[in-house]
Amino acid sequence: MAELSKIRIGGVDYPLKDETARQNSSGNAGQSGVYYVATDHGVRPDVEDNTAAMQQLINTVHENGGGIIWLPIGEYRFDSSKSVPENADFRTILTPKSGVSIVGESLSGTVIQVYGHTEKGASWLANYIADREDKSVKLSGCTYRNFTIDMSEATVAEYSSTGKALGMKALRDCIFRDLRLLETPSTALGIDMLDNVVIDSVYVYKGGREWQPGGQGGAGIGIGTGKWENENYVIRNCLCVECGHFGIFLEDQGIFSGNHQQNDPEGLTITNNVIRNGRNYGIGVRGGRNVIITGNNLYGNKGGIYLDYGTKNVLASNNVIADCTEAGLLFGIEDAGHGNYPCEGVAVFGNSFFDNKLGISIMRKPVNTQFETNIFIGNHSNMPVEIPIEESKIKQGVYINDAGEEAANARSWLYDAFIDLDTTLITWIPIGETETGDLKNPRIAIYDENQVFLHRINGDYQPDKLKTIIAEALTAAGKSTNFRYIKFGDNCSGEILTTLQLYVLE
Repeated sequence: MAELSKIRIGGVDYPLKDETARQNSSGNAGQSGVYYVATDHGVRPDVEDNTAAMQQLINTVHENGGGIIWLPIGEYRFDSSKSVPENADFRTILTPKSGVSIVGESLSGTVIQVYGHTEKGASWLANYIADREDKSVKLSGCTYRNFTIDMSEATVAEYSSTGKALGMKALRDCIFRDLRLLETPSTALGIDMLDNVVIDSVYVYKGGREWQPGGQGGAGIGIGTGKWENENYVIRNCLCVECGHFGIFLEDQGIFSGNHQQNDPEGLTITNNVIRNGRNYGIGVRGGRNVIITGNNLYGNKGGIYLDYGTKNVLASNNVIADCTEAGLLFGIEDAGHGNYPCEGVAVFGNSFFDNKLGISIMRKPVNTQFETNIFIGNHSNMPVEIPIEESKIKQGVYINDAGEEAANARSWLYDAFIDLDTTLITWIPIGETETGDLKNPRIAIYDENQVFLHRINGDYQPDKLKTIIAEALTAAGKSTNFRYIKFGDNCSGEILTTLQLYVLE
C-alpha cells in the first residue's frame, strides 16, 4: 500500500503519506485530507497490542496539521487492561485529537478488536474533561467511518458507564458514519456536549451488554447535552439491536448538577432509525428543546419512546411502535428526586401503535400537549383513564409509616376502592411537593375483600411489576386474586399534587 501515491474514496483522490514521504516532505506533510496508512506506522494485524503505535500515529497526524488515518482490511487488537486512567472512574485506550480522522477500508473487514480485563471498563477512543464548566471545544474536525469495533472480548469486574467503543466530549464539526459497534460493556457510541455533529448509518449490537436496571449509561447511542445553547445534531439511519438502557438516548447533563438546572439545548433530530429487542426503551429523551423524533421503527423492546425531565417542544410523529411489553410511548419520572419537570409542548401525531401492553402511558402529566391521528391496533390498552384526586384530600395530605394499616385512617387515603386485578393496570404518579420541591415516594397498601391489611408497597412505579407484587401478596395470604382492595397514599406531609391512572385491558 505504501507504493501507491493516492487513494480514491467517494470519488475523490487523496494523496497517501507513507513513512518515506512524511520524512522527505516539509510544509505539506500534514495538510488536511492527507491519508496516513496505519500499517506503514506500526499499526498491524499481526501485532498483539496496537495501543502505543496507534496513539503515536494519532499524535503525529495532529502535530502535522491533521489528516486521515487509513486502516486496511484486517483485525487490529487493543488491550484494554493497558488503558490509561484519567481519573478513578475513567480509563481510555486511545485519546482522539482534533483534525485526525480514522477511516477503514471495509466496514466488516476492518476490525478493531478490544480485549482484556479492567475493573470498571475502558473506552477504545475517548477524551476526558476534568472541568465540566469549561465551555471550550475539545475535539473538532474529525470523521470516523467504515470500520468495526468489537468489544465482545473486553471484560469488566464491575459495571460503569466507561466501557464504550467511542466516548467523545465537547466536540464540534464531526461525523460518525458507517460504523459497526459490537457488544460494548456500556454505551457503544457515547457523545457528551456536541454541535454540528452527524451520526449516520451506525449499527450497534448489544450496546451496554453489562448494563443492569438502575445503572448509568448502557445505551446503543448515548448523547449528553447542556454545554452550549445550540447543540445541533442529527441521528439517522441507525440500527440498534438488543441494547441495554436505551437504543438511542439523549440526556440533559444538568440532571446531575447540584441544583438540577435544566440547560435546554436546542435543535435535536432522531429520524429513520430501527431499534429492536432492547432491554429497556427504544428511544429516551430526558431534557432538550425542539426535538424531532420521526420515522423510526421500534419493536420488541420493553418500551418505545420515553420522555421526561422537562423535554420541551417535541414532535413525535410517523413512528411505528410495536410489541412492547410495557408502553409504546411513556411520559416518565425517571428523574424522581431531581425536581418536578413535566414535559411541555409535545405533539404526538400520526404514530402507529401495534400490539403493545400499553399504547400511551402517562406517569407525569405533560403540559400543553396534543395527541392527534394516532393509530392503535391490538394494544391491551390505548390511553390511560385519568382519575383526579378530590380537592379536599389533596389539601389534607397523607403520611404513612412502617406501622402499615395503623398509619392512616380511611379518610386520609387518596383512592379507596375495589379494582379488578385481571382487567386493570395501575400507574401511580407521585408529584408530592415539599418546600424543597423534591418528589416523594408513594405508599400503596393492599387489602383483601374484607378490608384486612395484607401488604405495603413503597416506590414501585411500574404497572406490570406492581400487578405481580399485588397478586403475590394475595396468594401468600390465601386470598382471591380476582379482586383486591387497594389504597393509595404519599409520605408528603404538605400539599399533594398527584394523579391515579387506571388502564382497562381490552
